[in-house]
Amino acid sequence: MDMTSQGSETATATMKRRQGNAGYTRAAVKTLFACMLILITINAAVALSITDIQAPSTITEGNLLQLSFTTDTSATYRILQDGIEVSASDSYDEQLGFTTAGLRTYTFEASDANTTINETRIIEILDTALSITLNEPASSDYATTIIPVQLETNIAADVCYTVTDATTHTLTQDSPTSYSGSLTLTDGLHIVEFKCNLNGEIAQEERTIKVDTTPPTMSLGPSGAVDDQVILTATTSEVSTCKYGTSHQQYSDLPGTFPETTSLTHQQELDPGEGSHTYYVACRDVYGNTAASQSTTFTLREKPSARLSIEGGNPHKAGSYDFTLEVSEQLREPPKLTIVYQGGSSQALVLTEVGDTEYEGVIIVPDNAGEKVASFSFSGTDLSGLAGTRIEESELFLIDTIKPNKVETFRAVNGSGGVNLSWYYDGEDDVQFNIYRTSGLGVGYNDFFTTTIGDAYLDTDTTAAVKFYYRIAAEDDAGNIGPLSHEEWASPAAAKHAAQDTGAFLDPVLQVDLDARIDIIEGHILDGERSLEDLRKEESDDKAWLVSTLGLDNDAGQSLKTFKDAKTRLEALRTKSLTLDQFKNQATAIQEVVDAALTKLPFDLEVKNRAEYDEVADQQALDAAVTHALRGKVVAEGEKQAYLEAARALQDEVHITTTATIVSITYADGRTKSYAIVEKRLLSDNPQANLLAIETVPKAVVPNTITFLSAEPTQLEEDIFQYSFDTLVDETLVYATQSDVSLPTMRQSRLVVLPVPGVMTVAVENSMTGGALGFLSFDSSSQNLVVILGLIIVIGLAAYYLSIRDDNPKPLHPEREHTIMHAGPSTMTLAPASMTQTVLVHRKHEPLVGLLLHGHELADETRYLDALHFYRQALARFDEERFSSNRLKESVRQELVLLHAKISLLETMSKAHDSCYLGDTALLARQMRAMRTHAETVGDESTKLVEKSKAQYGYFYNKLNAIKLENERLSEEEQPL
Repeated sequence: MDMTSQGSETATATMKRRQGNAGYTRAAVKTLFACMLILITINAAVALSITDIQAPSTITEGNLLQLSFTTDTSATYRILQDGIEVSASDSYDEQLGFTTAGLRTYTFEASDANTTINETRIIEILDTALSITLNEPASSDYATTIIPVQLETNIAADVCYTVTDATTHTLTQDSPTSYSGSLTLTDGLHIVEFKCNLNGEIAQEERTIKVDTTPPTMSLGPSGAVDDQVILTATTSEVSTCKYGTSHQQYSDLPGTFPETTSLTHQQELDPGEGSHTYYVACRDVYGNTAASQSTTFTLREKPSARLSIEGGNPHKAGSYDFTLEVSEQLREPPKLTIVYQGGSSQALVLTEVGDTEYEGVIIVPDNAGEKVASFSFSGTDLSGLAGTRIEESELFLIDTIKPNKVETFRAVNGSGGVNLSWYYDGEDDVQFNIYRTSGLGVGYNDFFTTTIGDAYLDTDTTAAVKFYYRIAAEDDAGNIGPLSHEEWASPAAAKHAAQDTGAFLDPVLQVDLDARIDIIEGHILDGERSLEDLRKEESDDKAWLVSTLGLDNDAGQSLKTFKDAKTRLEALRTKSLTLDQFKNQATAIQEVVDAALTKLPFDLEVKNRAEYDEVADQQALDAAVTHALRGKVVAEGEKQAYLEAARALQDEVHITTTATIVSITYADGRTKSYAIVEKRLLSDNPQANLLAIETVPKAVVPNTITFLSAEPTQLEEDIFQYSFDTLVDETLVYATQSDVSLPTMRQSRLVVLPVPGVMTVAVENSMTGGALGFLSFDSSSQNLVVILGLIIVIGLAAYYLSIRDDNPKPLHPEREHTIMHAGPSTMTLAPASMTQTVLVHRKHEPLVGLLLHGHELADETRYLDALHFYRQALARFDEERFSSNRLKESVRQELVLLHAKISLLETMSKAHDSCYLGDTALLARQMRAMRTHAETVGDESTKLVEKSKAQYGYFYNKLNAIKLENERLSEEEQPL
């Protein structure tokens, strides 16, 4: 035998024996480990343990404190408060008073024959603050020295009292929470403190009270001689209401009341006639103190005045016009009358006396006077030497000697029933057209036939086969007739109708009415265009927000369209032959549409009050909201408490900023409406899924006046509404009401955000480990089942390791040691450099990471809708994932937030483009600010999205300035010369 071969076989046998021995050794170790597991499991199954403790972490004074705990096996129990036994059972109830605020330590102790175990809980008893509701004094001003006091407290106090001018007065306790009394104060201002004391805790209210029991003093005028105009004046020492009359009477019986002109001065213009007069005045201040009536006597001397009447009506063409001047009384000498022309020149008129108080004269208007405006100046002295200059009911004297333009375009066309005349006139407005006609050539001014105000006329007063010659001239309001047009002729085939039965045109009398209606509509159109432009160019941020929120520019645009449509409908009536009733019916129907549009055309906006504040739900509001959310659902007490805890925790996650605005809008029909607008913005740093929000509107707001301008809620009760959110990151809720309410009233609205019942994730404390199990919990029977299953599994493993011989053991590769890379390296740089996170992804998170990667890639390529689709899927999956560490969860959450910022940036870029198209500078500026905010969140990452957003921002900036410059240019062009 070869030694080498023999040695090799020996070595091989030795190695096999060693491997066999090693296998047995491993089997023995495994068996021992299994036995140890059995012993530990059995020991855990029979050891005494506390399985459930019911104890709140906080509770408010005045509530019932309920404590209890359970163990997995029978035991004796004790509950201790700060080391002192308060219960020898497994439960303890205590009605808390209002002086128990602070921290308490409760020990829950259980004992059996072998073991005593205990656990502690610290409970904070929150203070119920003592507060005062002051019912009396009901106001701050009194006309009596005895002031009643009545107040109520939210809880019974030890004592309530008042402090006035360093004097203390104890109030009477009418009931546990009601106190009353009275104060005796002197005239003047007093600062009164109303205080209540409960075990050293002081609640306080303060009110400034003014006592006034003294009537006002007053001085009257005029007195003595008064020329021409009499103004009765009462000056009082304090704000008062004054009445007057011509006889001595009590204040309440005096017939006249002064209009209040200032806080202390009251005036009333009188027209008593010449002679001596006595007036009596009495005044009462705002506190009801009335002064005795006083009198003033004066003598009125009236200045002479004149009344001027001129022949003809405005305007006046070239020619002479007779006038009459009548003075109010005889004068020492003839009066003087002067005509004063626009520009400063004047001319004294010659007067001829035709009676003691009557004079006549002539005003001559020359051919070259042009267009002018003139007025008159009068002066005269009566027999007593009193001079006067007033002309009663004087009006301007309008001069127009300029003739209208010539009618250049004129046609006469044969018709079966007459001659159709039509023309076009390019000249001044408010003219009529004179038609001149002959049966031979050479039509002149002496051949006047008829007149019309339209631009067409059907002459049916004709004879078939006879030629008629026509010319047209325009005549203005002053009677100036322009040049004749060129001459046209026509010969109708047959004349079958009279002139008034044309059948093609509106009656000339109705034409005048129609033109007046169109003029009014054109005024509305100008108002609508001006209103729409002002709304779109509103520079005030508050008012621009108001226009956008209420859609006032849309209302103005719709009203403007209605006015233009109405004008078109009225114009169409010109070519219709209508009776008076038919015309009125159609014109009235059009006017009703116009009147309705006037009620929606905003003319003036005023922001009366505005407040922005952070809204935080107190315990009362939270409890009420939870009650509404769980209404109609069968919920165990433990589940309700868990839901309440989850709702309370959610308040720290969602930040609510509220803006309440009180505004008034004046419309074109003269009415002013008040609106209260509430905007609530909900922000969450972490995307929140499956939420609802309960909004409580103040009782003073009438529900049927509320208009929801954002999401439409579900109405739970008359004043309670509910919103739902699949996902909440940044939401804005807006509603408006026409109720005439104040800003403090609107601030009483409350919004509470809650999880959707049955969908939320609630952290429930595990008394054994201190961890969170969500809705996962076990009772004693479930734990016994787990122990039995554990024993079976351990015994099975032991048998397996004893029966299997592992001669070739292989190294284990736990799944958690793997780093799975999806569509890229293990380090996902999805955020900018300042936000870079290295995420090692477990295999089970691979689908979520894939969704995130696709979303970021599509967002960077500016594919908004596709990126939004992947974001929503990733967000839904994120809520379902169970992460092995908070650090990993936070890293993935940051990627979600970054992706949301990119999508928001894309959305605001799209909205900014729409604003450019509409020319809405206010909206464009807001979208640009939003772009900048989202871009800062995304960071300075080198992606297509960031590069595009920077370029777009520059484009929008230039566009904004261009629109503003164009609006300013148009505004300047519309200014009158």
